[in-house]
Order: sequence, then structure tokens, then C-alpha cells
Amino acid sequence: MHYLVYKITNNITGKIYIGAHKTENINDGYGGSGTVLKRAYKKYGRENFKKEILSVFDNPEDMWDTEALLVNEEFVADKDTYNICTGGQRGSLDIRNTEYHQSGRHKANYIKAAKMGNEVQAEKRLKRIGTYNLNPTVCLHCDAPFEYDKRKNRFCNSSCAASHNNTGRVVSDAHREKVSKSLSKPDGVHQRRLKGQHDRKVEKEMLKERQKKEVLSSGIDFSKPGWTIKVAKLLGFPARVMGSEWMRANLPDLHEEICFKRT
Repeated sequence: MHYLVYKITNNITGKIYIGAHKTENINDGYGGSGTVLKRAYKKYGRENFKKEILSVFDNPEDMWDTEALLVNEEFVADKDTYNICTGGQRGSLDIRNTEYHQSGRHKANYIKAAKMGNEVQAEKRLKRIGTYNLNPTVCLHCDAPFEYDKRKNRFCNSSCAASHNNTGRVVSDAHREKVSKSLSKPDGVHQRRLKGQHDRKVEKEMLKERQKKEVLSSGIDFSKPGWTIKVAKLLGFPARVMGSEWMRANLPDLHEEICFKRT
């Protein structure tokens, strides 16, 4: 087994990365596992990087000690390096054992970052809507402009679609009368379809109201972590994210209050 300390150089920017690697084949083509380095590979292309073997050892201790000597705090702080932590770690560092993670600050930062991300996305969406409104998509039949969320539609409704697609079609008065009578029949297909749509809409609204009552009377402590899982289980959703999404859509005031308190 060989224990290597290697250097990878970006031929375009000159930035470097130093790492340690154990292998049975010195020329195995290993290119490092650094997160920032992998992003650079995607940006500049693997072919624009050069790898050099700095040292080869027969034991891991010398390898780690050499890496620690080269990749010190000053090296990591240099803007021309891809390393984000000092060398000599002797394996992957478990983030759960760090003071930052154990202090709980990561939770507050995660919530803050998520909130900032939502705000940025909302701002970008408003800009896209503003740009779209300057030249909106219009109905192919009546030229009525579509809202941003319906910009990919071709027609306003089924009536416009039918009128557009049936242009030039000759329909006799007898046929028109027959269709009119068919649509107006109480037990006709059209009336049954409309009744079914109405019944499903009413049933859906009733289900939402029952779900709201169940959540509000469940006694779930929304001030403690894990409330999304409890909401999801209560409503029979398959994933905890569904609990948060349901709260945002159906109880927006409560959801906003929870997120505000947690920040």
C-alpha cells in the first residue's frame, strides 16, 4: 500500500489543491475529493488540471503529518487554494462532533438561509413576471393575455379552443338544436359532469376543513423541532416536508408565526 501527498493545479487560474490518498497504484488517476475542487472540475473541465505526486510513504502517519505541515491555516486562508480545512485530519471529520453543530447554531443558520433563499426566489419571480407582462402570451383565438402561471396555455378555455379548432366547420341548425337539448337534459352527460365537478370541489373543501380542525386540536407543540413530521403523520402524508407544505398552503398565518419564532 502506498500513502501519497499530491498537488492538483488549475492550469487556467493557477489555484492549487493539496491532499492525501492511500492506494495500491500510484497512477490510479485519483483526482481529489474536495468539495470546492469538484466544483472547479465541472466549471473548467478535468482536462485543465494537472496532478503532481509530492511525496510517497509506506505508512499513513508520515502521510498525514506531511499533509498537516503543508496544508496549514495560512495555506487554507490563501485565496489561491481549493482546500477549505487544514490537513492531517486522518479521515473524514464528523460534523456532529464539532462545537458549531453541538451548540445548535446550525439550526438557526439553516432556517435563516432557507428564509433568505425564499426571499431571493420570490424577488426573482417578481422580476420574471414583470418581464413577462411586457410581452405576455395571448390566446390563439381571442388574443386575451394569459397570467404568468398560465403562460404556456394556448387557449383561455375550452370554448376558445373549440371555436378556434372548428373554424370553417359547417353545422346545421338541426344539429345545433340537438346538441342544445342534450346539454340541457337534467340527466344528460354534461349536467352529470358538472354536478360531479361541483360535488368533488365541495368534498375537497370539506376535507380541508376537517384537516385544519384535526391539526389545530391535535395538541402538537409547534415551538419544538419535529412538528412537520407529526403533522404529516396526522394527515397521512408520506414525507415530513408535506407537513410543512400543507401548513403553508392551508394555515399560512400559523406557519408564518412558527417560522418567525424559530428565527
